[in-house]
Amino acid sequence: MDLKECEGAGFSPAQHWYYRTKRIPLIEYFDKQVPPPEMANVVDIGAGSGFFSECLMDHAGARIMNAHRVDTGYLAETVVADSRISGELVSSRSLPAQMRGAFILMMDVLEHVDDDAAFLGNVIRNCAGQNRIFITVPAFQSLWSPHDEFLGHRRRYTLYELRSLARNAGIKEISAYYIYGLIWPVVWISRRWKKMSGVAGSDMKRAGRISGILLEWACRAEFLFRKWNTIGGVTCVLEGAVHRP
Repeated sequence: MDLKECEGAGFSPAQHWYYRTKRIPLIEYFDKQVPPPEMANVVDIGAGSGFFSECLMDHAGARIMNAHRVDTGYLAETVVADSRISGELVSSRSLPAQMRGAFILMMDVLEHVDDDAAFLGNVIRNCAGQNRIFITVPAFQSLWSPHDEFLGHRRRYTLYELRSLARNAGIKEISAYYIYGLIWPVVWISRRWKKMSGVAGSDMKRAGRISGILLEWACRAEFLFRKWNTIGGVTCVLEGAVHRP
């Protein structure tokens, strides 16, 4: 998750329509893959503040054994008890030694690393047995703008590119689609204008109360049909499975 977006704009992710809606497909995929009474370990790679793993613990903590947050921004490893889950909440700079029976989330991570194939391959090599993975990345290089440069992105993806990357890493695709298709044309026009005008910085701003509500409900309505959107949007999503000895 791009902490830089929220810190720069002066709000928490839970207050913004974008993050509030982005958690919807994540939670629905978790519910589908880990139905009661099954349990899983949650591994949040590139966790930042841990917003998305927090959402899972708030929503389905009784189905989570341990939660492990990984981020290079953490100074030291911490292990604490969390009453929402059965086990411990770990925050560290490195992956668990082995991920087994895990639900792995990578929310807007791959676009930040120089070698995304090597990075994802290393994640998959740490897997054993049956695991599930949920990945999001920004879509379409045509949407590249000072927003991406501000956030330190290396690239944006098409759905085909994300699928190929995942398949080559050993991930079995369950579903892949675009989200934020309704706002895609507006974002494209806005970023083209921003690029031509030489305006720097992030696009993420605090929305007004009414506009925020309207945008959130528009996205919620769109997401009802997201599995059929293989045409375009602002974000690519891949829901996958990893089966290793």
